[in-house]
Amino acid sequence: MWYSVESKDRPALIDAESSAKYVYVRRNIREEECTDEMTGEKETFYVFEEQKIPKDVWSVFQQGLMNSERIADVEEVITEILGGGTV
Repeated sequence: MWYSVESKDRPALIDAESSAKYVYVRRNIREEECTDEMTGEKETFYVFEEQKIPKDVWSVFQQGLMNSERIADVEEVITEILGGGTV
């Protein structure tokens, strides 16, 4: 399940190092700016979606991601063929 997160540091898309139990997978990372009400200084932070995947099932999850990418590639080629485009 994806949940929203904010961080002052730009996160890695996949973080398998910071936790002994989980691999963190992130998507839709965007940089935002806000003004600190106390100091008036602008601060940059990152907003993104994150999932925690237990390390013992990470390899299964990773295989699913690779399969999804392959399916998307095949769908793109089929669309080009049916649409008369060149491959």
